[in-house]
Amino acid sequence: MRYLHKLFQEQRTTVGRWIRQRRLEECRKELARGGRSSRTVAAVAQHWGFISPAHFSRVFRAAYGMSPREWQALWREPVGAHDRAIDGRDPAALVDPAGALMDDKACAPGQGGARHRA
Repeated sequence: MRYLHKLFQEQRTTVGRWIRQRRLEECRKELARGGRSSRTVAAVAQHWGFISPAHFSRVFRAAYGMSPREWQALWREPVGAHDRAIDGRDPAALVDPAGALMDDKACAPGQGGARHRA
């Protein structure tokens, strides 16, 4: 266990932060799926282990620069509507071609550090 924490420390993160980031990424993916059978933001958050919807909204906004509801609404808009800006930002600039947000971090320690593209 100590070795595991050392690996994460070398990447300037912790095991807990890495796990939370993976959970946030899964929430982000699920919220983007949309469709008629999509769950509410609170249901998605609870499914991925976030007990408090308020806490989930805060950490989601801190990680991705918009609320979970804004993110979900972005992907629920009709085709072509994604060209509109949200809060003055071009939505296409928020997501790279692989579907990851431009400020996502690397998946795990030892994978070359952060993929931060500001």
